[in-house]
Amino acid sequence: PAMASPLDPLSHLDPTIVVFTADEASEILKCDPVTVRRMCRAGTLYAVKLKREWRIPRWVIVRYLTGQDASTPDPGVDVLPFRRIESRHG
Repeated sequence: PAMASPLDPLSHLDPTIVVFTADEASEILKCDPVTVRRMCRAGTLYAVKLKREWRIPRWVIVRYLTGQDASTPDPGVDVLPFRRIESRHG
């Protein structure tokens, strides 16, 4: 298996995956999916809820794993994938 880069702890994953579900994020973060959902609800992890499922951007997981604030996007961070998901299912 590929090793993660210290700069991008998700470098071993497919780089085209820009949004994860709570279940996928829980595997990466090595915790229970319920914990991830609680973190999303509390605002610890920046996420968007579409239908009944949380969507967590890749940059949020990278920030969380590197000890940075994962609750708020920096200006200019692309959260556009959420709009694309909504338009496909809307």
